[in-house]
Amino acid sequence: MSSDLYINFKTAADLRGASPSSLVHQFAARVVREEQMRNPGLFDLKREEARREFEANSAAKKKKAGESPGSQDEVGDDTK
Repeated sequence: MSSDLYINFKTAADLRGASPSSLVHQFAARVVREEQMRNPGLFDLKREEARREFEANSAAKKKKAGESPGSQDEVGDDTK
């Protein structure tokens, strides 16, 4: 986000008695509700795809964070 857009967005949020973060949250919640109502079946299908992708990315980041330098070729402990 450009600095000008952020400054304008923060100003608009202040005028509404809100924070930029709360406005983003409100917008996100509204978009989710609209899409759930528009096509519930497709929404559920795409949500499950997104959940699996999110979990795979999270697991990969955790695994990478737990590796020490040079340990990329070592076999990990699959018992965790």
